[in-house]
Amino acid sequence: MAMRLFPRLVATGFATALASIGAAEAQTVPLHTLLSGQIQYYSNGVCYLGQGGGLFLRGMSSAVITMPELWSNTQPLHGQARLAFTSASAGTIHFKFWGPGFTYNFSNYSESFNGQQYTINFTMNLPCGNVPVVTGFEAP
Repeated sequence: MAMRLFPRLVATGFATALASIGAAEAQTVPLHTLLSGQIQYYSNGVCYLGQGGGLFLRGMSSAVITMPELWSNTQPLHGQARLAFTSASAGTIHFKFWGPGFTYNFSNYSESFNGQQYTINFTMNLPCGNVPVVTGFEAP
């Protein structure tokens, strides 16, 4: 009798584990998957984030994002940047250039998934002010 119940218990436990993994994945960006999408326009007069195509790649404790056009005062920051997480919602963002580049803080990081699109939002704390980054990336 116990031998007949064991496979059923294992199958039930396995199904429960898969369901919980699926639920977790539905709310977060899959690791090491390149996402392509759009970045929303923002301007406050001295900070400018142009709307356009972007890429996003998430790792365990960091992520890489490309931004179509980003200006802080007169300093161009567009191109590729690395987010290094110090918590689930904050960290530093390093803009890559030839030479040392520029590192600033980011906060309010969040990600969500609606079944078709990943939304990734965060706020960059730049010298020109706080710049909200609002994105939409298509699911693979």
